Amino acid sequence: MVRQPELYWHVADHYAIAVSKRDELKEEYRRIDAELAIELRDSIEDEKKKCTEAMVQAAVASHPKHMEARSAFMESSLKADRWQALKEAFEQRGWALRELCRMFLASYYAESSVEGKETGETRRVKYEQQRDEMAEFRRKNRR
Repeated sequence: MVRQPELYWHVADHYAIAVSKRDELKEEYRRIDAELAIELRDSIEDEKKKCTEAMVQAAVASHPKHMEARSAFMESSLKADRWQALKEAFEQRGWALRELCRMFLASYYAESSVEGKETGETRRVKYEQQRDEMAEFRRKNRR
């Protein structure tokens, strides 16, 4: 419980770095796709063929540079998502600790809050039960 803030900071820091890397790779992925689209469109037009957007998109999607950039982006996205899940788990842990402390301070786990308030009658019955238990204990231990 004492280390919760420190651990949370480390997790949040790793999450921020992972998100930054993911965003960087996303931009790189988009840049590569744009460059490939221009390059492939020019090569199709150089062959004197009619160039449609669907042809360019299909050529870009099947290009090795596109696949490599997409793979790197997806891997980075997975890492960022995992760090985010861990960060959220630490947030949940923090909320749970806070709630447990609040309940402890409110005497949630105290015996009287579970049993209710004792009345004169319940005290008398409890006393008689304990007295009978002590008498039985003494009888057994005399022998």
